[in-house]
Amino acid sequence: MATMTDQELEIVLRQAKAGDKMAEQNLLIYIRNNYMRRIGRYLNKNRLVDNDDIKQEFMIGVAFAISKCELDIGNPIEYLVSQGVYRVRSFMRGNIIKNTVQVCRECGTVTRLNMVNGQYVCKKCGSINIDTTEIHDHDDIAMENAVDTQEPIDEMIASTIMIEEFEATLPDGSNVKNLYELLKSGINSDNPMIKNYTKTIARIWGGCSEQNVVQTLHKLRKRMQDFARSKGFDIIDGKFVYRED
Repeated sequence: MATMTDQELEIVLRQAKAGDKMAEQNLLIYIRNNYMRRIGRYLNKNRLVDNDDIKQEFMIGVAFAISKCELDIGNPIEYLVSQGVYRVRSFMRGNIIKNTVQVCRECGTVTRLNMVNGQYVCKKCGSINIDTTEIHDHDDIAMENAVDTQEPIDEMIASTIMIEEFEATLPDGSNVKNLYELLKSGINSDNPMIKNYTKTIARIWGGCSEQNVVQTLHKLRKRMQDFARSKGFDIIDGKFVYRED
């Protein structure tokens, strides 16, 4: 089912949420055929991750979100798609972390990343004199970051870990977390396909005012800044960066 009218889509959504497996299958096919392009930026970025696995993660994220979808609030399809994109982003970040180790300069111990209060700590001797290195030097994601942003791998990984810790502080169901997930899914000022992202979010939220979205955005930014400072970081260009004392 490649296309559906708005009325047909609403019926399928309600049936899928109610547990109708055939309706769920039709809904997933519809989203796969019409919204898979939203994860195009993540394809062909890492030789260790197959494109089919990325596409599968997207569809799993969509499928898991069906039961949580609010049909009468905002745009339910956009919510499902954003959850799929969010799962892909988490999958790709997790792959970076999985393929990075820390090396203690004091005792030479090599382990998985062990960050405590914003610093890498040796699990053996407790030293904070740590280097980070990739297990796979041909990882295109790391190459892309090194070439495009000139961001050191240790700062990239530290930022990734801090982002995940910050996400865990956002209350489920809150406007702040809902906004955060929408921004992460690609509905933001960096998306050339969206002329006014605050207006788009206001529409997804059921037609609330843009002022409401902006106020929530300010709360989110302040919350992130406060969290970063508490961990010894600053927020620069949306990333956690070690604070220079």
